[in-house]
Amino acid sequence: MKRARRRALQVALGTAMAGLVPRHTPLFALREAEAARPGRSAGGTTPDARSPSTAALPQVVLDVQFDPATRLLRGEATWTIPSGVALELALDRRFTLEALSVDGRPRPLAEGGAPVGTTRRVIAIAAAPGTRTWLLRWRGPLADLDRSLDHRGVIGALPPMASPRGSYLPAGSGWYPETTLPVHYRVRVELPSGQRAVVPGRLVSESADGTGSHAVYESILPTEGVTLMAGPYRVDERPLPLPGGRSVRLRTYFVEGVHPLAQDYLAAAAAPIERYDREIGPYPFDGFSIVSSPLPTGFGLPGATYIGEAVLGLPFMRGQSLAHEVLHNWWGNGVRPDWRSGNWSEGLTTLMADHALRAAQSPDAARQMRWSWLRDFAAIAPGSDAPLQAFTSRTHGAASAVGYGKSAMLFHMVRGEIGDTAFHEALRDLWRSHAGRSAAWKDLQAAFERRAGRSLAALFEPMVSGTGAPLLLPQSVRAEPDGATVRLTFAEPLLYAFRLPVVAWTGDRAEPTTLELRRGERSVTWRPPGGRIPDALQFDPGFAAWRRLAPGESPPLLRDAMLAPDARLLVASDGDEGWRSAAAELAARMLEAAKPATARLTELDAAVPLLIIGRHEDIDRLVRRDPRLIRPTPLPRQADAALWAARSSAGAPRIVASVEDTVALIDLHRRAPHYGAQGHVGFRSGRAIVSGVGSIESPRVPVAP
Repeated sequence: MKRARRRALQVALGTAMAGLVPRHTPLFALREAEAARPGRSAGGTTPDARSPSTAALPQVVLDVQFDPATRLLRGEATWTIPSGVALELALDRRFTLEALSVDGRPRPLAEGGAPVGTTRRVIAIAAAPGTRTWLLRWRGPLADLDRSLDHRGVIGALPPMASPRGSYLPAGSGWYPETTLPVHYRVRVELPSGQRAVVPGRLVSESADGTGSHAVYESILPTEGVTLMAGPYRVDERPLPLPGGRSVRLRTYFVEGVHPLAQDYLAAAAAPIERYDREIGPYPFDGFSIVSSPLPTGFGLPGATYIGEAVLGLPFMRGQSLAHEVLHNWWGNGVRPDWRSGNWSEGLTTLMADHALRAAQSPDAARQMRWSWLRDFAAIAPGSDAPLQAFTSRTHGAASAVGYGKSAMLFHMVRGEIGDTAFHEALRDLWRSHAGRSAAWKDLQAAFERRAGRSLAALFEPMVSGTGAPLLLPQSVRAEPDGATVRLTFAEPLLYAFRLPVVAWTGDRAEPTTLELRRGERSVTWRPPGGRIPDALQFDPGFAAWRRLAPGESPPLLRDAMLAPDARLLVASDGDEGWRSAAAELAARMLEAAKPATARLTELDAAVPLLIIGRHEDIDRLVRRDPRLIRPTPLPRQADAALWAARSSAGAPRIVASVEDTVALIDLHRRAPHYGAQGHVGFRSGRAIVSGVGSIESPRVPVAP
């Protein structure tokens, strides 16, 4: 499961208020706002358009009571607004605003002229001299928790939801009168007996008895919204000592079904906190909480992470995924992205957490992860690419390939250009200068340039503002008449300036070297080390550069068909309604195609992506009919279920799902979507027993005389 780091507040609230601010804003205006649409924000601005650095930050004190059984919420918000600061507060229209006062004086609540189909009620507060106190009371029903949401459904804007099983009131959903500006907050939550609340931030106080539970939280760093989680949690805790006499409170809030995992998660959270505290700078919060969710979520929050109960037990969660969420307390929550220039935090976190853990396993594991970033990009549909500066959150696989993979590769390339020491010193500089503030891509570039002592614009600019990827396989590689240099000619002008790793082959002897790429040039002259012309050159065999993969570097992956917008479902086995329903559900969970069409056996070799589902014996018959669908050698025959990727004669992607029976097919529903980066995976007794990709080998290009 990849983390769904969302701009919920900016998207759902900022967009809601877009274009609704009149030229002369009155002191108080109450109106409806339009439904959220990703990519816009209030009045064409963003949370940082009115920088809080020129004035004290607003503060809000929330007092909230709700019953997950009845889903009725009551709340009171006291906003303290500094002199000269303008705010726009938005409240979801499911709630009734019952009272409003300014500096203790009641204000009328007359409404009128609400546009049809709106979802937000907006309160516009003009800047004024002197500190003001606005008090608002509201009440209304929360939505019922939607247990039908899959891993894609939770990425979009969600309403505030409640049930005795679990409640989730995300920032940006308008569950309280909220703003897009960074603020300091204090929240008091009251719940019935048996329920516990969690809010990101410092735990001030808590109590629980037969009459109910109470908890008070407050922010440490400025934040862009308040998220509230609640459930029938059992709470486990342990302190984590850090250098300088500091201590972090580690907590798990787990429901009964996953509570046996609590101690393992507390132990697993300690190592990445200690590591990043040492590598980047002091951990910015006083605690870290791991909260179980009834939804298939993976959200990073300030000092917390919210993880679906269904995936907490998966083996990669306590390692790679948990480290990723911990690191977001530095990059994403400690230093916030400036959304106007894109979200850089996912790529940096992917490199420093996910990739670093793979590198600790082996150089080949790290190489395979970098290859997967390039392979994911190669799988996205034409026209789905976008610049890094346009990426804000993962809404689909194409966005993930750019915002996570391309971004992580850029940081990997920067580290290769300036060296490990300068790279990490630049990040420590960024933390010291921007903790508690936002940073744009240009701020990161400047930090790296200061440590490098030179401009990196020819690398950053095309990667951040451009699209696509270059093919770094030359059209020709020829020895020059001087016998000491080689001229390489590329099919198109080079996209960026970069030291490209190259391996020079003479017979069976390999000599690593580099090739200086210059932005905009097509021809490069290279002088081999030692002056001897090699037999062949291998370009970027370690997948250290953002580029298009060459022939032979792209064995099929499950993700090829998963990301295809025109993928279809082919059910190769007959069965009852339960079988057909289970097959349709697997297609809905695995494929990004909206309502994938059904294919017939006669279309087995059609030039369209297919998800082929069948029982083992029926899949074996299909393989005899079309050997391109053959089961990969590493997949054992005795697996309860197996998935593997293949291609048709026309190169169209295929996923083959071979299962023992309906029970094994149903078990794939929650597991299969997490293995898109693999070429094959086999399951036995509900656990993955083998997974991997095919052979990945960069071609050797002969040096012509």
